[in-house]
Amino acid sequence: MKKKSILHVQLLPILSGVQNVSITEISGLKEFFDFEMICSAKGPLVEEMARLSVPVMVLKKLKREISPINDIIAFFQIRNIIKRNKYDVVHTHSSKPGFLGRIAAKSVGVPLVIHTVHGFSFGNARSKLNFAIYYFLELIASRFTDLIIVMNEADRSFCIRKLMISERRVVFLANGICDSLFYFEKNNSICGASPEINPAISIANPFKILFVGRLWPQKNPLLLLSALGILKEKLGPVFKASIIGDGELMSQARGLAVELGIDEQVKFFGWVEDAVNLMPNHDAFVLPSIYEGMPLSIIESMASKVTVVASNISGNTDLIRHLENGLLFESESPQDLADKLQILINDPILAKTLSCRAHIEARSKYKASLHCYNLRKIYEKDADLI
Repeated sequence: MKKKSILHVQLLPILSGVQNVSITEISGLKEFFDFEMICSAKGPLVEEMARLSVPVMVLKKLKREISPINDIIAFFQIRNIIKRNKYDVVHTHSSKPGFLGRIAAKSVGVPLVIHTVHGFSFGNARSKLNFAIYYFLELIASRFTDLIIVMNEADRSFCIRKLMISERRVVFLANGICDSLFYFEKNNSICGASPEINPAISIANPFKILFVGRLWPQKNPLLLLSALGILKEKLGPVFKASIIGDGELMSQARGLAVELGIDEQVKFFGWVEDAVNLMPNHDAFVLPSIYEGMPLSIIESMASKVTVVASNISGNTDLIRHLENGLLFESESPQDLADKLQILINDPILAKTLSCRAHIEARSKYKASLHCYNLRKIYEKDADLI
């Protein structure tokens, strides 16, 4: 029996959360379907697809920023590829490829067009004009979409109430990470047992903080650095912070660390392959994002038994409940983030308790095998069974 052919339309060729979702889905389902991908440039994502024997078509005119001429050219390039290859399913990710890809797919009669919402970025637009533009584009694109996949309840509600999409066309699908990441014991401490007390935090035995993500405004890394500056003023240099990732804010972030006098406590690693392997070596993972879908980095931290401190926004709050399995801080408040980190430094028993609860919960809900099982039903038009 011939396999269904599925096209994933991505934008950036990096390995951040959006791209890793596609990697998880394709690697978990390639025995059942034939996959191909469109991307804007060569890079780590394209290399990973080559490892999976998935063809990638690079379209240099597919840009992140709005550019009418490039956008029109990219649209017809995508449309011609879809028309020529006659895919059974087109699955888009992110705003720009989501807009162009969905309209192109429906215009040539693709039977099933799917879009995954990785957090609505325009929900946090800095101006009413930006919000209006991106909202209008999403409103149009949704009319060319058979199914919208969302990862949190706020995005589901937005689709139904604001974009006026029928409930049957909006499907919740939780993210998932490699099943094997859940099966290890950190520091010989088994969740469910009484958590051990960490040795006293000091300069010689610092509290280790981790950030993993693209250094750009959405992830808000500058807020984390501001919070670390406050923390040092209050407690002294009793912490070390690892910043893993790269992006447009790298230079500004390095400069801010020097300005705040925390450059000896903060180390910038750039992009690190398999950063998840470094997570168990840290005491806390911080995600100060201003918007999210369902961040893989939080799930990876939960699996690694690292206490999560996250901004109190949709997406994060679908994973973390304050003082139950992690800590939430007031979004855009470096002072509140510093206060939450101080709580963990002062109360290692609480920190271990939260991380163990998070690990147990993640192990039952956020495995890649479960995510792919449900996505397979969507691709086979059995979404009602999820």
